[in-house]
Amino acid sequence: MIVRYMLKSLFISIIACLGFSANVMAACDLQRFKFGTSYERVQKHFDTGLEKAPVSMQILFVPGSDVCAGEKVFQGTPVIFTFLFDKLVQIEVNRLSKKSLLGAWAESVYGVKSNKPRSYFSSEPNAQWHWDKSSAVITYSIVTYGAERHEYIQIQSKQHEELFAKWAEEEESQ
Repeated sequence: MIVRYMLKSLFISIIACLGFSANVMAACDLQRFKFGTSYERVQKHFDTGLEKAPVSMQILFVPGSDVCAGEKVFQGTPVIFTFLFDKLVQIEVNRLSKKSLLGAWAESVYGVKSNKPRSYFSSEPNAQWHWDKSSAVITYSIVTYGAERHEYIQIQSKQHEELFAKWAEEEESQ
């Protein structure tokens, strides 16, 4: 009877822990800033006080700790929001540290990518891959520089490809 009670308690505790960890990861889904959102709306979320410049491309740099407070992977890491024609179209995260964490975080939020390059599993990883989701393409790269690892994640909208083409045409005409 006691063993049954202990097993039941252990099972409930494990489920609770998984639930709490899933909620923490969900809170740091960078796509909560929906693609297509305006510059003003995103910058007001961070209270930067910056106004939108009258240009077709706008970039907003935000400390990772402001984007996902309490997430170790975002400490000391910039998050870059790119807007084309006042619509959010891309989010990037750069991280330089001794330990690689960004890849595991991205896979936990955006789905696991199989068939990773062998070089990713090296003691000094140097790899890049991408995977498709319904609304975005996620690109991950890792490069080792001595004892440090540079990780990069790019989350790019699939629904705003026409804005990338329009912006490229505008840039070429100048």
